[in-house]
Amino acid sequence: MVHLKKEKKRNADYGWPSQGVTYRSYKESALTFFQGFLNAIDKSNPGFDWTGDNFEVLKQKMFIGVFREEEYLNKDNEIKVGVKLQDIRSFEAKKEGLIKTYDTVKKLSKKDREKYEEALNKKPTAVGTNEIIDVQSEDIPLPF
Repeated sequence: MVHLKKEKKRNADYGWPSQGVTYRSYKESALTFFQGFLNAIDKSNPGFDWTGDNFEVLKQKMFIGVFREEEYLNKDNEIKVGVKLQDIRSFEAKKEGLIKTYDTVKKLSKKDREKYEEALNKKPTAVGTNEIIDVQSEDIPLPF
């Protein structure tokens, strides 16, 4: 959450990325996770009724989002820290003290850590010439 506090200091209008949009898979292999998501929505929104095919009813529903800072590799293979939604829980779970919070930054996966270390070990290649020029000489031809 340190990242968000810093951004808020720099920009008072800073909010959550993507305006709080979350994506959930409902493939057969992910149905137990999707069911957990629906349970959190159901328990947090009295009168909620999931018909099984109307995704529009999920818009603007309330739930508790558990966020965590985590490392990631940017396009330049540098380790950065961002904030991600880790879990969606119900208000009931909060009342019962069942929500796990995170005080530590989630580290890179083993695969990303290896990619990062590999990038560090690459030797830079020289471009151009190894010629040494005496810059105090007045006879130096300039390339422009």
